[in-house]
Amino acid sequence: MKSYEPAKIIFPQGEGRKYFCSFEKGHIQLSIFEKNGSEKIIAILENNTFAGEYAAFDGYPCFATATALEKSPPMSSTQAKLHLLLRAYPGVAFLLIATIIGKIRLFVLQVKDLSFSLPPCVVQVFRRYPICLCKTWE
Repeated sequence: MKSYEPAKIIFPQGEGRKYFCSFEKGHIQLSIFEKNGSEKIIAILENNTFAGEYAAFDGYPCFATATALEKSPPMSSTQAKLHLLLRAYPGVAFLLIATIIGKIRLFVLQVKDLSFSLPPCVVQVFRRYPICLCKTWE
């Protein structure tokens, strides 16, 4: 089985994916990069987690880069494999949903922190011109 070594990129921001990876052990860092190379770490995923599910489900490019922080053997899964798993073990759907909701809550808290730390005039600009993180890098 393939294993990602520390500092190895699992998937880059902007990549289109048809599958996602689950990790029984290891730590995975999710980061967003600006065009100038600056990095914002948005999450550190720990044991028994998965990454890349957003792009695998909705078909848009990955909004973040996933990097292994320690040796991390993945198990890759396509949508078709996941459908078979969910039919055989419906309880897995609740675990999957709970994990995705946890990530969404984390992202919402980060947006809240950002929006309350910005001057009101900047927040107004964001409200008028929403930014889509799904857009590919030009």
